[in-house]
Amino acid sequence: MKSKIEIIKQQYKTIERIPDSWKPTDFTAVLKLLEYDDVATLAENELEEMTILALSDLEPHEAAELLMQYIFSKDELNKGQIQNMGNEMQTEKAWEEYAGIELHKQFFIVGDLLYKTFGGGTFPHPEAVELTVQLTFANEHAVQEFKKSEPSNILKVIALGLPETVVLNRLYKEHLQEEEMEEASHILWQTQLESDGGLTLTYRIISSEYWVEAFKYTDPYTVNYATGDATFSL
Repeated sequence: MKSKIEIIKQQYKTIERIPDSWKPTDFTAVLKLLEYDDVATLAENELEEMTILALSDLEPHEAAELLMQYIFSKDELNKGQIQNMGNEMQTEKAWEEYAGIELHKQFFIVGDLLYKTFGGGTFPHPEAVELTVQLTFANEHAVQEFKKSEPSNILKVIALGLPETVVLNRLYKEHLQEEEMEEASHILWQTQLESDGGLTLTYRIISSEYWVEAFKYTDPYTVNYATGDATFSL
């Protein structure tokens, strides 16, 4: 069955931190790794500032390595890779350039705190994108089918609102035609249904500028949705 979806970009803004990526429990854990003795005496609103102060006593590559040891599991990055990335993160946006996109979100989380600690002269400026997008469907069946494959379907719809020449459409042209796009959850770091108005769904989406920056210029558009195989077209 085919139907149409009308897409409206409600908001596009640049952010430096993924919501809830650094919680008080995370700052407490990092301070313990830094062997800070008085963690228990700190108020919750003091934890981030003290973490930044403690990290700033390290060399930049040491701080990067310590945060990566905390954020990444040993299966994701081994000791040698962490040491190598400790230097590379000072010049490269690992959340965009690292070969394994499944680690991009974690690199952004690390880069966020490193930038706040050392500033832009030492580490690249972390910039992600928060989108609010409204989708209006033709019928309830299309709504229910669309919800079955989030964030894969969300990414396919977003991609159709971008020029064909952007990185996402060039690298994943064939993948975007698949019924289930495995890479979607690594490209869209967060997808949240903000409101459900029956035939109208509003999503808040967080991704890297690398993938969706051009969406800031997107006007309202309509896509054709084949619910049988979850394919979309203009």
